[in-house]
Amino acid sequence: FPKFQAQLGCSGFIIYDSEQKLVTTKTLSFNEYRNRAFLDVEGRLSPLLQQAPPQNLVAKFETFQEGFDAERCLKKVVPVGHHAMDAQHDSCVNSLSDLAKHLTVKQLLVVQQELRAHFDEEETLLRKYGFGNAGPEGSSDSDLANDFSAFGSHAKDHRRILAVAEDALSKLHNVCGQSDAYGGTVPKAVAQELCQAFVDHASTFDSLYEGKLFDQAMKEKVVGWYEFTWQCGSFQVCFRPNGTFFCPEYSAPATWTMVENAVEIDWGRFGKYEMEFNPADRSMIGNEVPKDDTNGRNWRRAKFLQNISDAERIVLGDGGGTEWEFEWKEGKFLVMFQADGYNSFVCNDFPARAHWNLEGTEVAIHWGGCGNYKLSLDLESKVMEGGKLGV
Repeated sequence: FPKFQAQLGCSGFIIYDSEQKLVTTKTLSFNEYRNRAFLDVEGRLSPLLQQAPPQNLVAKFETFQEGFDAERCLKKVVPVGHHAMDAQHDSCVNSLSDLAKHLTVKQLLVVQQELRAHFDEEETLLRKYGFGNAGPEGSSDSDLANDFSAFGSHAKDHRRILAVAEDALSKLHNVCGQSDAYGGTVPKAVAQELCQAFVDHASTFDSLYEGKLFDQAMKEKVVGWYEFTWQCGSFQVCFRPNGTFFCPEYSAPATWTMVENAVEIDWGRFGKYEMEFNPADRSMIGNEVPKDDTNGRNWRRAKFLQNISDAERIVLGDGGGTEWEFEWKEGKFLVMFQADGYNSFVCNDFPARAHWNLEGTEVAIHWGGCGNYKLSLDLESKVMEGGKLGV
């Protein structure tokens, strides 16, 4: 095993020859050099394999692609669920699209400045929530050199994209402003590379932080039972620890997540909601999505009632539900108490459309054609005992 710092894969390869002698400790990083990284590996392997190095591949990668459709390419940038970042991504996409259309140095400068501002703000946000083992605020580019964390790779890709724009600007610094106004000054290859780089970055790196920009302690504080209120009344809902949103009165497959201090609810057929969480009293205030101030039915409020009980935590487990051994006079089999939007009760040996509910330490099972059951849960032994109702 190498006695030097190394990371295989997208950050480069370690190459040994047939006699196990070290050829290189690190080929070019794909994260930083993209297609050139493959050329570097092939160029180093070819002499070892006694083969001629690949010809004209550099020229092939450097020239622009005929028929490249920037608009189609940029449509591959998808939302990450953070309003500010999504808005900035849309703005960057629009600027890149304008660059591909007009190919002016002026627009290239706009793209470079907008990308730099966006990348700086994004890195600040990732550091704030400790995404990808991000280092402290103020970490320098030199600190990234040996940073193999998810954040380090993300930030280095920012530098790679900016380098494309800055290198092109340095070569075009003497372009006359008047002639630039006619367009076509910036090589098509530069515009295409920037468009493709931004799309690749969004799918490879930005997608990783979707739904993860929040304070974990804050999210744990959201978990519990609430009184959910709107213009037409109130009812109880539960924010479960695994991100399941449960409402006994309006059952549906539903989830919740956090983006900074905002709680986002996807309630299936009952709509989507965005609520601002107040950690002081654990209350929420918000609206159905999209927000419409002219609609008197658009607002929503949630008042904290109680934490999830010890009995609920036993049945819910880590949040997704639990598996139990069910025993009766004719044998044993496995059953599952699922923590989905319906409180589904599942038994592969005796399948039926079934669900469960909990009141205190009393567990009720509605097992379709198999009947209804009531079991008492002992919190210490974590054992349920009871029987079929009506027998």
